Amino acid sequence: MDADDILALIPRSNERLADHLDSLPAKKKRSGKGVLEALVKLAYGLYAAGDEASAKAIVDPVAAIAFDGSYDVWTWVEGALVLQGHLAKAAGDQAGIARALAPLQAALQAGTELQVTVKANVHRRFMDGQTLPDVDQADDARDAFELGIERLMALFRMGLFGGSETWPSAVIEADVDKTVAALRALSDAHGLRALPPFK
Repeated sequence: MDADDILALIPRSNERLADHLDSLPAKKKRSGKGVLEALVKLAYGLYAAGDEASAKAIVDPVAAIAFDGSYDVWTWVEGALVLQGHLAKAAGDQAGIARALAPLQAALQAGTELQVTVKANVHRRFMDGQTLPDVDQADDARDAFELGIERLMALFRMGLFGGSETWPSAVIEADVDKTVAALRALSDAHGLRALPPFK
C-alpha cells in the first residue's frame, strides 16, 4: 500500500486526531513504511498521553493490513496489532485478543522450515527479554521517547503472548506502567508535537 492509501484508512471524525495526522512531517508521508511508522508511533504517544480512543482509531485499520513478507512494513503493523491486543485485554475482550494474536502467530509460521525455526529461536530470545530496548541509553528526550515506544511495543507483544518464565505477566504489567508513566512525563514536559513522530 502506498502512503495515501494508508492515511485514507484512518478516520478523520475526531478533529484533534485529524490535526495530528495533518501535522505529521512530509518526509514521513513519502512511503507506505514511513506513514506506518509515523502512525504507530503517534498511536503509542496518544495511548501514553491517555487518549486511548484516538490510539484505537489509528491501530484498528493499521492492524488489518495483511503480512506481505516485508518485515520493514510488518514491524509497524505488528506494533499496531499488539496495542490493539493490549486494549482488548484491558477491556476484557477475549475475541479482540484472539483477533490481534492470530496474525502474529501466522507470521511466525510463515516461510520455509528453516525460516520458521529461525523465527522461533528469535521469538524465544525476545520473550526472555533479551532484545528489550533500554530507555536508560537515551541521549535526550526525543531518544527517550522513541526508545520508550519501542519498549512499550515489545512489552505489549510479550504480554499478548502470555509472558515467559523470566518475564511473567505481573513483571510485564509493572514495566508497562513504568514505561507509560515515563512517556507521559516526556509528553507533558515537551509536548507531543516536539517528540516522535513529529520530530
